[in-house]
Amino acid sequence: MASLPPGTADLAVEETGPSMTARIEPSNPGAAEVAVHVESGVPVIDVILGKGGFFEVSTERSRFSDLEEPLDEVRALCLAAVRGNYRETIRLKGDEVVSSRGIVTIGSREEPVRWKQLFTNPFRRSVHRVLRYEPYVGDEEGEKD
Repeated sequence: MASLPPGTADLAVEETGPSMTARIEPSNPGAAEVAVHVESGVPVIDVILGKGGFFEVSTERSRFSDLEEPLDEVRALCLAAVRGNYRETIRLKGDEVVSSRGIVTIGSREEPVRWKQLFTNPFRRSVHRVLRYEPYVGDEEGEKD
């Protein structure tokens, strides 16, 4: 957030008991929202990109990048969304996202992520949407690492 120009995004932090969630909402409606959820005593940091990209980052080892530190991997996932390096295909039933297939680009590495809600209303029709997220800021403004 500190590297972005003023007014580019809003940050909200919510603490509930032993857990904390930080949400970044971009001013650009075509950019991906970011949420990071941490719970005390749980060895996983949840990173949510866009409408349905759900990444579980282990606090013990990297999974989505070649980075050594898990917090560096969380930062890299967030920066990928900020730079517009995340795309996904979601399936909706009404306004509810029931599945997501996404690809995040970190450096030269593309990492897929998938999740699906196990139980949905079988009689409700689903709609697929392909989302290609834009960067938070244009190339002329850019952001520092």
